[in-house]
Amino acid sequence: MAEPTLEPAAPYENLHLVARDYLDRLRQSLDALKQPDDPKLRWRNVHTMAQVNARLAQAGELLDKLNTSTK
Repeated sequence: MAEPTLEPAAPYENLHLVARDYLDRLRQSLDALKQPDDPKLRWRNVHTMAQVNARLAQAGELLDKLNTSTK
């Protein structure tokens, strides 16, 4: 008896939805951050924001690879 084969569409769809949920959460978190004119803003906030941007750039590069591999 042949084993059923799992097609990539269902797991991919699930992961796609999870990624969108992460993006929504990131947007909410960004909206809740201190504003540039906040007197409580510190250099550690700048450092952390730079780390966030670096990781977002890496995520963008991964998505670019995914887009390139599907063409």
